[in-house]
Amino acid sequence: MIFDRAMQSHSVEFIAGVGEALVECGSELSVAPLASGSEERDVEACDRLVKSGRIDAAILCAPVTGDHRLMSMQEQGLPCLLFGRASGYPLHAWLDIDTTALTRRAVDYLISLAHRRIAMINAPSDQYLSGRREAGYRQALHAAAISYDPEIIANGDLTETNGFLFTRAFLNLPTRPTAIVTGTTESALGIYRAARSCSLIVGRDLSVVAHDDRLAAMRAEHMDPVLTSTRASLRCAGRRAGELVLKLIAGQPADTVHEEWRAEFFVGKSSCQYHDQADKKEGNC
Repeated sequence: MIFDRAMQSHSVEFIAGVGEALVECGSELSVAPLASGSEERDVEACDRLVKSGRIDAAILCAPVTGDHRLMSMQEQGLPCLLFGRASGYPLHAWLDIDTTALTRRAVDYLISLAHRRIAMINAPSDQYLSGRREAGYRQALHAAAISYDPEIIANGDLTETNGFLFTRAFLNLPTRPTAIVTGTTESALGIYRAARSCSLIVGRDLSVVAHDDRLAAMRAEHMDPVLTSTRASLRCAGRRAGELVLKLIAGQPADTVHEEWRAEFFVGKSSCQYHDQADKKEGNC
């Protein structure tokens, strides 16, 4: 299994799911965290793994646009399953969560609560899922005739630190957003912290919707206020990824291994109807 720095905070849950599937058939899992910051060095590391003869297949997490790691493995004939997708590789196998639909569901919900200035904290722009999330965001805005404003879009690793920093920047704008959508509960914790630092109350002055990967230590229902969220289990996705990569090893053609999961939607206490008075505290951080 190969993942980069953007996946590290969620890797344990996914690895556990993959391991559950593999251990049942006597297979072993090797984990390769690639965080060099250099595409060339990461491709070289993948090449070494393949040429070592120690692996029969690979799972590549959080692929980036034009991912040369995938190209290298394909060229060497190694079965590879993507968790996510990558453009330009029509024959690759993949398992994905429909991030376009879940993001649109989150933004549609906020629009139904009369929010019109909705910010988004998204994954790094070179990740394929980032474009899919932005597509869902734009679809919801377009359907509601709301103008797209790049000033309230931020891209970066979905960590608590970035959630805090991006939200502070949003809240210091002349007209701050009244709602924020983001891709992880970890990032949402940073949004909560930034709101408190600006004397705003989440669920009253600022609405927040995030994606909940159902991590054991960080779930929407454990947050205060309880987080409104889209939900899909990363552990279950890992288990299914393990099952699918075994199918590839057994000879199933890669272009027949395509699965897309839909997320559930849960309404918590972090979202509220927009009222004019909620926007009185502007640029006060």
